[in-house]
Amino acid sequence: MKIQYHKFLNDPEPFVPISYDLPLPELEINGEHMFKEPVHVEGKLTKETGIARIDLTITAPVSTICARCAKPLSFTHESQFSADVTDDMQTMDIEAVVVDESGEIDIDEIVSICLVLDMDMVYYCKDDCKGLCPKCGKDLNEGPCGCKEDPDPRFSALRALLDKE
Repeated sequence: MKIQYHKFLNDPEPFVPISYDLPLPELEINGEHMFKEPVHVEGKLTKETGIARIDLTITAPVSTICARCAKPLSFTHESQFSADVTDDMQTMDIEAVVVDESGEIDIDEIVSICLVLDMDMVYYCKDDCKGLCPKCGKDLNEGPCGCKEDPDPRFSALRALLDKE
């Protein structure tokens, strides 16, 4: 969705409501395509005495896998975004949205950037997920696998001292 910035500033309406679904199946975060369903964008573009502000709530259904046990995960992630909008690069605040060369505010681009910056690097099926056995691959959340643990070779000198006694 794109909004003409100067047309909006000259319009007598004080705000433009924003509500739409944005498909983002190609958006890649940490090597993964997490958004198999459309992301819902809700918010408004407001103005007061020549200053525009955008406020968005982004509701994203996420499909990923647990970083420890590789079980599929589905949940809803919500992001909030608020910033001033300007076309003046010299008076621009560091957190402002800058209007592009064509005079448009690209809401889709804002949503994509917001999601990339707001998503975690990894997700877990539960906080205490035990993961998979590195030897046999059994899900350790379902119980122990029975594999014998290899001793850490860095402690072999200490183990030799204990074996002498």
